Amino acid sequence: MKIVITKQRIIIVIAAVILVVSITVAVFVIFKPFDNPMPVKVVTKESADTLKKQAIDAMTIKDTATAKPLLEEAKKQYQILNDSNNVIDISAQLWILDHPVTPTEQ
Repeated sequence: MKIVITKQRIIIVIAAVILVVSITVAVFVIFKPFDNPMPVKVVTKESADTLKKQAIDAMTIKDTATAKPLLEEAKKQYQILNDSNNVIDISAQLWILDHPVTPTEQ
């Protein structure tokens, strides 16, 4: 039995190999995130309030280096929660941190 190799058969074999490789890659790409899921961070008003309180405590002792990132994170969380009152409050606190009053301005 003699197998005849033609251009058409070569093209069909190459297409089949490409199809199998494509399906394999697609399966790995689609299901890979499920192998190692990213932890989901749940934003709650309590967590945002805690960050805000920690920032205010840091501001009270004039630790602006600690307060600013806490306020920024709290602001992000309040934005996710659509809490405009706290977003405005924290925006004001951040503005105060960025524009300190010097003794000559008092």
